[in-house]
Amino acid sequence: MYHMTPVTVSDINLSYVDQDIDNILSGNSWFFEKVAFLRGIFNYRDEIHLQGYNHQCDMARSLQLTLPNWVVGVGTQDTIHFIKQESGTDEGRLFVGKLIVHEMVHCILHRLEISLPCWLNEGLAVYISEQSISSCNDLTNASTWLNELNYNSDGFYIKAAALTRLLVNKYGLAYIIERLGKEGNSSFITEHDVWGIIR
Repeated sequence: MYHMTPVTVSDINLSYVDQDIDNILSGNSWFFEKVAFLRGIFNYRDEIHLQGYNHQCDMARSLQLTLPNWVVGVGTQDTIHFIKQESGTDEGRLFVGKLIVHEMVHCILHRLEISLPCWLNEGLAVYISEQSISSCNDLTNASTWLNELNYNSDGFYIKAAALTRLLVNKYGLAYIIERLGKEGNSSFITEHDVWGIIR
């Protein structure tokens, strides 16, 4: 079996041994700029390993997890596991790049021991990775989302992204991340704050 020397992208401290990943990421300037931004805003420099899979069943087997069919990426403590789906086109490579950035947000939040409600954890990952998720224009019941939103909620990612976008528009991303880093949780974002933004 041929063993490749791990490729390390020194500026952003990523490592991988899969040549497919090199092909997916090479020339994707959005990805490298976004990872550099992410590292800077969280002041996070530890190495993160990328592990790609051709099929979800391979990823689930490696992680020893049963995964819902819709899961295409998982961030663990220092590794991002993802499906290399549709990476043969520019659009597909951008999709995979955004998926990696999304999971990297989860990795970093976990490593920095920042405890967040699931809606803010996913909302930040979607916002920072610029993933295109249908927008949520109906915020009439949004005040109830804070306590009720979970992964089984209808439109969970759409609602999480909508709430997070409102917070970022009010406070700014740098301020939110600075406070999360100092306090280790999102207690500074009160229900009153969110309700005030929504109304």
